[in-house]
Amino acid sequence: MRHLLLPFLLLLVSAGASAQGTKLLGDPVTVTWDHPTTYEDNSALPIAEIAHTALFLSQDLAQLDAGQMTLIQGPAATGDLTPPTVGTWYIGAKTVTITGVSSVMSNTAFIDVVASFPVPNPPTNLNLVAAAGVTASTITQTRDRIALVAVGTVSAAVPCDAAYSVNGQYVVPYDSVQWFGTVRSEVVVAPCTSG
Repeated sequence: MRHLLLPFLLLLVSAGASAQGTKLLGDPVTVTWDHPTTYEDNSALPIAEIAHTALFLSQDLAQLDAGQMTLIQGPAATGDLTPPTVGTWYIGAKTVTITGVSSVMSNTAFIDVVASFPVPNPPTNLNLVAAAGVTASTITQTRDRIALVAVGTVSAAVPCDAAYSVNGQYVVPYDSVQWFGTVRSEVVVAPCTSG
């Protein structure tokens, strides 16, 4: 009597997972495997004799055979399963031939299913930076108007003071400016980007 060798099962966590082995509830889990090429008696098992692969999904490893079953037809070696609730889910597979003979259970894999992924803390120390060479300007004003007049360039990348801005530009350190001439305002602004 010929018996089937078991398939080798590999769990793939598809895009969207936060870490290997963790999925969001409702997201499918992609499983791949290698079909056996021989029966247990070492006689050849042609791929055409494989009717399907039965994938099993259960939260109880000891009862994996009794878990939710999905049949993947013929030579296909990949399938998707969707665990219905949060928790740890075990996955296994059996090869079934066209004569209806089934292998024993494959190796098993597991996946942790969560309702949501943890929310990360926000970035810290976000700064605005004026790049070296950008134009530094002073502020002039008339009735109902504010204008920026170029007075130099920023000599090196410097932090900007995000608390003070005019016309979309931010205050930069006075000592960071290479001045065009003799006009030296106490407040100098420049275009800044987050750095």
